[in-house]
Amino acid sequence: NLGVVCVQQGRWREAEEAFRSALRVAPDDPRLREGLQVAQARRQEEERARGAGKVRLRMATFPSRVEGEAFLTRVQGGAAFEGQDLGFVLPADLDARFAEAVRGLKAGEISGVVETEKGCFVFKRME
Repeated sequence: NLGVVCVQQGRWREAEEAFRSALRVAPDDPRLREGLQVAQARRQEEERARGAGKVRLRMATFPSRVEGEAFLTRVQGGAAFEGQDLGFVLPADLDARFAEAVRGLKAGEISGVVETEKGCFVFKRME
């Protein structure tokens, strides 16, 4: 079902429409009803998070600046941004260095390498 694919990609409104469409064909399918409920709940959760000033981030971690810079080069060349999904966070709740790196990023933009005593980090604003 297209709804499942949309849920996996975080495209909640499209997922809702796909599940509604499928339910018109198979109105008694409990998996479709559950999928619709999940998509609706996730969309509402995201709307609340955005309203509270939160942003959705992914974070990639590296042991050195050289590896972080190489990752940036690959991503800027079209490679996928592989990293941990941090979900919706308030930038003010992050380490000051991380907050500075993500401040001003628009959806889809990537930070530079942030170097700390625990490693190097690159962030991508997802929403």
